[in-house]
Amino acid sequence: MTLSELEFVATARDRYLTRLWTEMERSMPLIPISTRILIPHPSQGSVNNMSLIPGGRFLICSTSTNLVQLWDLGVTPHTMITHRPLASMVVWGIESDFELLMHPTPDGKGIFLLLTCSRHE
Repeated sequence: MTLSELEFVATARDRYLTRLWTEMERSMPLIPISTRILIPHPSQGSVNNMSLIPGGRFLICSTSTNLVQLWDLGVTPHTMITHRPLASMVVWGIESDFELLMHPTPDGKGIFLLLTCSRHE
C-alpha cells in the first residue's frame, strides 16, 4: 500500500465517527460515500450468504452452486474493484442456513474461515 492509502485506512475509523456524529446532530440520514455492486458470473449461481471481514475491505460470500468466494471491496471509496473474486472454493453440502466465522491469522496476513451448518448431511 502507498503512504496515502495507509493514511486513509489508519484514519478511517475517526473519519467515520466524525461523519456519523455530524449527521446525527443535523438529524440527517447517513448517505453512503460509495456503493459496490458485485455481480457473480451466471455459472456461479446466486449469492446465498455474505459476511464482511472486520476492517471492511474484504467480503466473503457463498453461492447457490456451493462456492465460497473472497471479494476485495477496495481500500478507498474511489478504488476500482475487480469483476472477479480474489479466491473461490467449492464447499459441498452447504446450504443457505450456515454461518461464516472469521479470525485473522497470527501474522495478520490471512484469515481463518469456519463454516458452521445447522444440520449435518
